[in-house]
Amino acid sequence: GLYLLSWDHPKGDSLKERIDRLGLYPITVSTVLTQYEKDFLLSRDIVLCRQLVEDTFFMDHLGIGEERQQKIFKEIKALCADNQ
Repeated sequence: GLYLLSWDHPKGDSLKERIDRLGLYPITVSTVLTQYEKDFLLSRDIVLCRQLVEDTFFMDHLGIGEERQQKIFKEIKALCADNQ
């Protein structure tokens, strides 16, 4: 048979619910990262917030200060908090 999957279907297992449940938020949802920073990370195959939490290598190479890094990590960790 045909299995349909969309943003709101099926109830209980839609794309939105899967993303929320698994914490698969893209870095583009960040309100703290600038467009340049998002582009930099995406060009290095960093797509998910979870990737930044697990490996800080690229954050160290963005050329931003420690205080700004902490602000970014705070937001990203909050997004992933319920899913780890």
